[in-house]
Amino acid sequence: MKNYAPADIRNFAVVGHASSGKTMLCEAMLACGGVINRMGRIADGSTVSDYHVSEKNRQISVSASLLHTEWAGKKLNIIDTPGYLDFISEGLGAMRVGDFALVVVHAQHGVSVGTDRVWELCDTMRHSENDRGERDGQGERGFRRGGETGAGTVWPACLPVEACR
Repeated sequence: MKNYAPADIRNFAVVGHASSGKTMLCEAMLACGGVINRMGRIADGSTVSDYHVSEKNRQISVSASLLHTEWAGKKLNIIDTPGYLDFISEGLGAMRVGDFALVVVHAQHGVSVGTDRVWELCDTMRHSENDRGERDGQGERGFRRGGETGAGTVWPACLPVEACR
């Protein structure tokens, strides 16, 4: 195993509303980093982070999962969190140990209740990141609405999941 200087390690939580794409974003990061050779599918129960039987049966994340990859000489410790508010404590714990939070907003549905909740938590903990996809202009409207929530400093980014293939 390669040793990393503390300055070369990034720990972050991937948070957001349920079914906003958090787990698939994490799969894409692992694929781009060369940890896996193909992305899993939630419907097939083949994603790296949703490994527990209950997660495969429900097709949702119920606990936070720690994943890791290397990118640009930095070690990325990624914490994939559940989006359902029933499991908000998993996201809260992940945000406490992370250097920052990556808030994922669904490209078509925009800002939802779970998004608002994690933004409030991010603001409380001084985290404020935003990752959002964009499809048919929905992302821009959702982002404007997100900016109105007073979430703090937000950097818009559009990251195509299939860019590394």
